[in-house]
Amino acid sequence: MHYPEKKGYSARSLTYMCQFARTFSVEVLQKMLSCDVKLKKPTIDNVQSATRILDNLQFYRKFLHKLKR
Repeated sequence: MHYPEKKGYSARSLTYMCQFARTFSVEVLQKMLSCDVKLKKPTIDNVQSATRILDNLQFYRKFLHKLKR
């Protein structure tokens, strides 16, 4: 894939992005993307809904645990 409009990522940021993508299942990443879509129109209901979805995933605990290894 080629994304010519995406520029300026540092080597460290790319490393973290790859590590994040390897850490989580496709299902979790798809739910995160669905939240991103909802937040393109940031109404109170959309923000609350996205927050509930992300809270239920508890992805940050798993990610932080893998980063510490």
